[in-house]
Amino acid sequence: MDNDEWIEVDASGFGPVGEKFFKFATARMRGQDKAIRKLARALDRYSSALKVDNRPIYISLTIGEAGSGKTLLAQILAEFWFGSPDAFTEIACSKFSEFELSQDFIVRHDLEYSKANNEPFKMLLDEYMNARDDLRAAKEAAKDVDGPDDNQRKELIEVVEKAAKKFEGAIDNFIPKFQMLRSIIVFDHIEDGPSRLQDELAMIFENGKLHSRSGDEVSFRNSVIFVTCNNYVRSKSKGSIGITASKNTGKETYLDNINAVKEYLTPKFLSHLDRVEIFSEYSHEMLREILDVIINDFKKRIASIFPLTIELDDDVKDFLIREGSDHPDHGIRLLKRKFDHYIRDKISVLISHNRIQRKDNIKVTLKKENKDDPVVFSKK
Repeated sequence: MDNDEWIEVDASGFGPVGEKFFKFATARMRGQDKAIRKLARALDRYSSALKVDNRPIYISLTIGEAGSGKTLLAQILAEFWFGSPDAFTEIACSKFSEFELSQDFIVRHDLEYSKANNEPFKMLLDEYMNARDDLRAAKEAAKDVDGPDDNQRKELIEVVEKAAKKFEGAIDNFIPKFQMLRSIIVFDHIEDGPSRLQDELAMIFENGKLHSRSGDEVSFRNSVIFVTCNNYVRSKSKGSIGITASKNTGKETYLDNINAVKEYLTPKFLSHLDRVEIFSEYSHEMLREILDVIINDFKKRIASIFPLTIELDDDVKDFLIREGSDHPDHGIRLLKRKFDHYIRDKISVLISHNRIQRKDNIKVTLKKENKDDPVVFSKK
């Protein structure tokens, strides 16, 4: 008799970490669900200890024009992990040779976060630093001894040996925790880097480690790595809008860009990537979704300070999108700047002059006849 009991398992979703990140990221980024999903899967593998041992957690190449949002996913992950969108390391590939990649440098953001928020880690770090300082002080004291006083020299040697043993114990406790610190690294503009850079990055992608100039081994096994490229190739098809284009147009854009980067990125480098993303021009519908994210973030910011409410008419949103689309090569940065100019800055001025009160409900509308300044504010 067969006593085996088969249980069907639905593995189509995410684990707890991946699901939390996917919801967090899709609320802040539009049009890149596939990239977010791929990273969420990688975070699930990492949290379950099933990732490839030495390889970084996730590696992606993002191709797009300036302002298209190539580093946005890095900022979102930094906010998710560390509470700040600035908590990642950005290395300009053109200046790669000037960087000294040390373990401290790679994990500095998680190190700072852990020192501030993780008490057990902070205690281990303090023990490590104090033991290191005691050993240095003991060695300096032993070095400064003058004269043939054997007893004094013997005592100092014993102090050094004791400090060294204490430091070794602190290392044994601290280093395993230190090596588990996570990091987010952006290698910006790969096309501007020296020729050897791709070989070094391919080594990092494959083995998860690199040796610094001083010979120390630097681990990337707990790193998420984003590589960006500005050499975006526009599709030859008329009306191509990339992310929300038809399947054929979107595929053509993708293949055009992949073929273009193959001219200067080596097969070895490309073979180790988890994903290649093409950040192209945005359609009106996609810009509308991105603008909604900007508006919602602004509302949350206001709500965290005082109970002012603000609503934008659809005409105002369409106007901001038109203004923010004047120069497609500026990407979504121009849309953000237009929002700041017409909405954020004006709200700030109105509040500072007490024209609106902190508990007011504000309606933002468009007066097309006023061409110089068509966006107007009124109390509901």
